[in-house]
Amino acid sequence: MRAIPYRLVLIATAAVAALVPVAAVPGAAHAAGPAVVTPAQSAIGSWRTTVTIPGRADSVVTLVFAPRHLVTITGPTGPDGKPLYVGAGLWKLAGDRLSFTVVHPVPAADGSLLGVIHGTQEGAIDGGTFQTTGESYLYKPDATVSGPNPVSMTGVRTAAR
Repeated sequence: MRAIPYRLVLIATAAVAALVPVAAVPGAAHAAGPAVVTPAQSAIGSWRTTVTIPGRADSVVTLVFAPRHLVTITGPTGPDGKPLYVGAGLWKLAGDRLSFTVVHPVPAADGSLLGVIHGTQEGAIDGGTFQTTGESYLYKPDATVSGPNPVSMTGVRTAAR
């Protein structure tokens, strides 16, 4: 297989993320205005997040919850010092209940594309930590889909707003 240029993967991920239905995050269609929450409840900021998938080694990613309910996910660092992937999605916070969707590429060791992950998570945020559970689907280049696959995440705030 031929390696896919990193920049092309980023552009494709952004395009796919733009196609994620707003309905995928419950209540996101009504989330245009700023939410009224205390700083301890706000998800906005950067989070060091451990991703757990049964039968696989945990991985650590960075989630950044931004204003306007956008979230980015940056994968673990590869051997070249660059993130293995970057993705995007939408998030919602209702009280202490956090939900979000993310879309990101899954690169192979040779640089080719194994597929694109579409994941959803729901759970609770408590000040500087969050815990969520959900599922992901892997959309492969051959048009097959693998999933749902259970996924849980535990995040620790590294930077606020």
